[in-house]
Amino acid sequence: MDVREERWHVANLGDAMLAGAAVDAVRARFAEHGGDSAVLMRHESDGRLHCELKLYFPPELAALAREFDTRPCPRPSADGLGVLIGADDARALARRFADGNADEGRLDEFRSEYPALRFYCCSEDDVPARLSPWVAVNGIGVYLVDASAHCLSLTGDPQHACGLVFAVDAND
Repeated sequence: MDVREERWHVANLGDAMLAGAAVDAVRARFAEHGGDSAVLMRHESDGRLHCELKLYFPPELAALAREFDTRPCPRPSADGLGVLIGADDARALARRFADGNADEGRLDEFRSEYPALRFYCCSEDDVPARLSPWVAVNGIGVYLVDASAHCLSLTGDPQHACGLVFAVDAND
C-alpha cells in the first residue's frame, strides 16, 4: 500500500448548522461505497466562538475522501468522535435488533461493529412522551444520543449524535 493511502483525511464542513447538504452527500456516497469502515465526525471549535463540523475518513476510505474537499491529517483522537450514520443505517440496525434477541447481547454485536457509537436499550415508556423517535421499525423507536454537553441527552439532530437508543414498545 502506498504511504499516502495509509493517511487519514479530514473535511472541514464549516458551520455545523449549514453543513446538512454536505453531510447528506457524504452519507449517500458512503452508502454506495459500503464496506466495514465508517466516516467519523466531530464538532471542533479550535479556540473560536463557533464550532465547525469535521469529517474524518480512515485510510481505507481514501478513495471516497478524494471525492470531497479533504486534506491529509493524523489519526484523530477518539475524544468526542462520532460515527456519521444515516437513517437507513439506523433502520437496518433497528430491524436486526427487533428480529433477533432484543437484549444486551445484540447491543454488544453493534458495539463491536461500530466501536465509535454508543448503543442503549430501554422501554418506550422510559422515553419522555414529548419526544418522537428519529426512526421507527417493527415496534422499535430509535432515538439519537448526544454527549456534546458532557451529559447524555436525546437529540433529533443526527449531526450531534454519538449513539442510538433502541426503545422497545411495551405493547409489542
